[in-house]
Amino acid sequence: MTIFHEATCVRIIARTTETDYVVVKKNPGQTCASHIGYQGGKQSVNLAHRCCTNPGSTVHEFMHALGFGHEQTRPDRDEFVTVFFENISKGARFNYAKHETPGNMLSPYDPLSITHYGTKAFSINGKPTMLPKNGTGQLGQRTNLTKVLIHVWE
Repeated sequence: MTIFHEATCVRIIARTTETDYVVVKKNPGQTCASHIGYQGGKQSVNLAHRCCTNPGSTVHEFMHALGFGHEQTRPDRDEFVTVFFENISKGARFNYAKHETPGNMLSPYDPLSITHYGTKAFSINGKPTMLPKNGTGQLGQRTNLTKVLIHVWE
């Protein structure tokens, strides 16, 4: 949570008597997930072991709880990346569906966002599921918040 505290005004504190709160749950499977945005009451952030050992993946899930969707679901996504649905696992294609209000629209499209999937996420054949149109080759990361995203809280 140091990442949020150092880079933003978001403060994650221990729950006392709050009726609306986030609980972090260990998921015994491979899935890391959170609802997007305020749900009211108890809200779970589910973390598989692979997310617990990567602070950036934990931040990614907390970003969802704060209301941020995946960067590649923005309505302007096709201006910046090409999605190859034929290479994406059928059960994961919903992660690439565009949404009118994904929560990220206060900032420019950020191909290196902590909420952006990488080029081969959910690939069924080892081929890219997305490629940037600007030719840089890199999409997403799980290291830190980018300056584009931090701008939202300034």
